[in-house]
Amino acid sequence: MVFYLIRHGKPDYVTDTLKPEGIEQARLCARRMLISGADRIYSSPMGRARETAAPLAEALGLGVTVCEWARELSGESKTTYPDGVPKAISNLPVTYLHGESFRRLAVGEELLEVPGLNDSGFPERYREISEGLDALLAENGYRRTPEGFYEVTGGSDRHVVLFAHAGMGRVIMSHLLHIPYNYFGSAIGSNYTGVTSFLFDNADAGTVTSPRLATFGDIGHLYAGGMPPVYYLSKKSI
Repeated sequence: MVFYLIRHGKPDYVTDTLKPEGIEQARLCARRMLISGADRIYSSPMGRARETAAPLAEALGLGVTVCEWARELSGESKTTYPDGVPKAISNLPVTYLHGESFRRLAVGEELLEVPGLNDSGFPERYREISEGLDALLAENGYRRTPEGFYEVTGGSDRHVVLFAHAGMGRVIMSHLLHIPYNYFGSAIGSNYTGVTSFLFDNADAGTVTSPRLATFGDIGHLYAGGMPPVYYLSKKSI
């Protein structure tokens, strides 16, 4: 199985819709995914993600399953650490994010022990996203084990696509790859309609596998369509 995580197109955050550039990005992304293939399409409940999913779903004649757990991180992911000013977790001081006490962070319950995370509601959202993702993967033949691997219950050549967001997408990567969230939150960006893919081995039922990161934030479809990126990799304003 291939699991695709795709960020939404350029949005108007006030109205939670896509801007004209975002609509074109979604169209180009759909054209790219038609080549890759998609058998099941999932989406965050937020408008910008659902609008990004729409062109691909329409082209393939597929329905879109809306996942409430896949909404973007918002107020619950803010902290007042260390200066009393509310801020997103990814905006914590870099010196703290890379400090020894923070680097030791793993995932799950250990989030409750880290200042700047334990007062933000983030551990609860991390758990909600992780459990929602595992339920989605179980539907598609891969059941998470207590050790954090995935038991094959019905592995296939299915291509599964989730349209979502940058912040919660970092949680997904942390959960799947067993890499502390803070590394993603402080050091890894995500372009609009960037395509990240994970490979799940289609082994025999009852065996155990672990996903492998195949691509991260691929935006080749934007260049192929004559549309430069508008985030991180260009000088254009977001």
